[in-house]
Amino acid sequence: MLLRHFGNRYEDSRRRRSAMDYVLLLRRLLEHLPQHRGMANALLRGDASFRDKLQAMQATVSRDLREIERHPSHSDTARWRRIKADWETLSAGVASLEPQQSFARHTQLIAQAIFLLDDVDKAHDLAVDLRDGAGDLLMAAIGRLPRLMEAVGQARGIGSGAAAEGRTTTATRVKLLYLDDQIGTVAQATFQGLEAAFARRAGRARRIGAGCRGPKPQTRR
Repeated sequence: MLLRHFGNRYEDSRRRRSAMDYVLLLRRLLEHLPQHRGMANALLRGDASFRDKLQAMQATVSRDLREIERHPSHSDTARWRRIKADWETLSAGVASLEPQQSFARHTQLIAQAIFLLDDVDKAHDLAVDLRDGAGDLLMAAIGRLPRLMEAVGQARGIGSGAAAEGRTTTATRVKLLYLDDQIGTVAQATFQGLEAAFARRAGRARRIGAGCRGPKPQTRR
């Protein structure tokens, strides 16, 4: 029974490590998709210097998707099939879209990729058994930072588009106000989680240090 218990713990640990490697692939995809969105936005607004850069990034995103699909922790879920199909349609027709259409479709695709990251976290219980702040760090890396960076990326893209057009609409201003509020909320939660994680790790370091020093020697009277 004891051997079975440790065998199960080892298998859980192995699966969790594999899932973490998978998460890193998803995080890489979530770095490249916004870059593709920004390059497409610039090209569609008339900056032809982004044409070759966009094609190169398109190849990078497609490679990301193939590597994700080959990973042992990958599951062929409905969300994944939607991401893959949406990317194939978007990448094939991005040059014929209006800038606003391209931006909106990229943003929907990025949102699905973030939801997929959540699905992996829930399926593998990645933060379970993590101590001394490691769980808080993981939650920041998986749950909060991608959303924070996406909100910042959206705000930057919408602001750049308004600057290129030389005007802002009411819808644009409302969207920017919403994103500003979202950035503030997510940033606060992220930094609070990081502070809690670092405080726990510092407490552990102090406990270890106290244990290494041992008890104070008693002085004779």
